[in-house]
Amino acid sequence: MDGRTWREVAYLLANLPCTVVGFVYAVTLLALGGGLSVTVIGLPLLALALGGARLL
Repeated sequence: MDGRTWREVAYLLANLPCTVVGFVYAVTLLALGGGLSVTVIGLPLLALALGGARLL
């Protein structure tokens, strides 16, 4: 493999922690907001989760 391939592999490995955090954040808050959507808390929680996901 040449140098470009190693740089791309290093880039992917460097971004792995951020990707895992984003996935856990999205799944947790979507499940929590979806479950609570029948209450007053659910829809604002989904809106805040969307805003947080955009920042991430």
